Amino acid sequence: MSVWAAHKTRRSFGCYADTAFEHHPNIRDLSSSPAYHLVNNFWLPQDHQQPFWNTGPATAFPLHFINQLQNQPVHLEDDDAHEDSFDHGDNFGLLSTGSAVVGSTLFHHGYGRKISIKEAVPKARRMLKKHMQEIGAPGLVVGVSIDGHVVWTEGLGYSDFENSLPCQANTVMRIASISKAISMTIVAKLWEQGLLDLDKPIQEYVPEFPMKTFEGHPVTITCRQLVSHLSGIRHYSKTKKTDEEYLVDPPQNIDKKSRDEKKPTVLAKYNEFDEKEYYLKESFPKVSDALKVFQDDPVLVEPGTEFLYTTYGFTLLSAVIESVTKRKFTENMKDLLRDFDMTNTFLDEHEPIIHNRSRNYRRDKLGRLKNAPYVDNSYKWAGGGLVSTVGDLLKFAHLLLYAAQVRNPSDKPGYLKAETLERMWTLVDHTKKNKFVENGYGMGWMVVPERFVGGWCLQQPHVVYHTGGAIGASSVLTLLPREKNVMSWDEYPNVQDGKKPPQGIVVTLIVNLEQASLYKKSVEIAQLFDRVDIHH
Repeated sequence: MSVWAAHKTRRSFGCYADTAFEHHPNIRDLSSSPAYHLVNNFWLPQDHQQPFWNTGPATAFPLHFINQLQNQPVHLEDDDAHEDSFDHGDNFGLLSTGSAVVGSTLFHHGYGRKISIKEAVPKARRMLKKHMQEIGAPGLVVGVSIDGHVVWTEGLGYSDFENSLPCQANTVMRIASISKAISMTIVAKLWEQGLLDLDKPIQEYVPEFPMKTFEGHPVTITCRQLVSHLSGIRHYSKTKKTDEEYLVDPPQNIDKKSRDEKKPTVLAKYNEFDEKEYYLKESFPKVSDALKVFQDDPVLVEPGTEFLYTTYGFTLLSAVIESVTKRKFTENMKDLLRDFDMTNTFLDEHEPIIHNRSRNYRRDKLGRLKNAPYVDNSYKWAGGGLVSTVGDLLKFAHLLLYAAQVRNPSDKPGYLKAETLERMWTLVDHTKKNKFVENGYGMGWMVVPERFVGGWCLQQPHVVYHTGGAIGASSVLTLLPREKNVMSWDEYPNVQDGKKPPQGIVVTLIVNLEQASLYKKSVEIAQLFDRVDIHH
């Protein structure tokens, strides 16, 4: 019997296939079966007798869930994905609609029925397939973990649309600005070791970087400002941009008389993907070469006073890392990836053969799928120059969660100190766009602080995440740390109800399409898997 036919067949044990295009999952079933089942849209105890008119099963699980490998995470290779807004590339300052939406996402921790992995994965897959249809993504890869256990990795759609090559769980894609969070780990380690002072002027580490002035007065730029986007250094535009609508000139393809008569009242929103510097094809062998792209430009805001998202700020940080370590930044990054066992994470170089690397795509103004243009990302290794897999990003999240939560001296120490992670994952002053948004920036990470309204009201958990937007790709890595009392970092448990760190939900999504909105969807999936209890 073919795979398709098998999935269309109803078995005596009462399971239906979720779709005819599902293959072999890699899902770790660590939970018991649910105590309830669905009958006519009502959850009833399993011993409840179904009425005769309910001819189908209470829940529709794919057949392949029946034959799972015990204690081995599995990888789904399959072709099933809502969002109101686009993550405008890796410009955090311009994605307030998408990134602040978590403030309106209801997290009722402790409320609602517990579910099993078998229920959560098909539902999440349907959510993602619908989302892929909405945003027009050729391919998507998802990874989810609960308390350090990888419970779901899967590729949906195509990594190479032209040649019909499907996405796999190990498909390699551009992760864009998630590179900033990884680079921040190098900075944090040097800071812990006393080799880097975050508050010294940048020129003490990179003397060739010009001194800056703002409104005629000299200003100081520090590493602390760089890691929180408070330095005033520009992004891809040489002028300060907002996400507000602005006036543009009349079209150029009309005659001069009509053009003179037509007033410039066409509304358009700034899109950083229109900036020429996104499309650099020149190779920058040295970080010092990349600094020349922006180092002579003025700061756009006074350092330390206003949030201005900047990838170039992390290019400057990579120069600081080289100065402190006396080694190339790329060598420091490769050492870190080796130590973290992130064997499928690489510099986004064109010439090396990287197995399972995806093609990159974009949509034109008519919505047609196009190959993304060639770009060289060597001018921003630290801020947006890596490719990776969801498996490697989950590893990265786990080691940081562990480091943030481990407290018992008898346990192995984390790569970073818990106090360091506390500072990295705490909202920094002046990084919120305005008082009405929940999210801001920590140190190398975007942060949504915990907020409790009242019983049966919104319970907003502490969320740590980073989005990414590159030419031909978009990404998100979202962490929901489990905290015994999220009102205080000091109350992080080392052992909570017999559980050891890392504790929390991690969701990562990567698509091979630029300007795709992913953050809100990652939060919805995290919310779903937060209801899964893998320990009982």
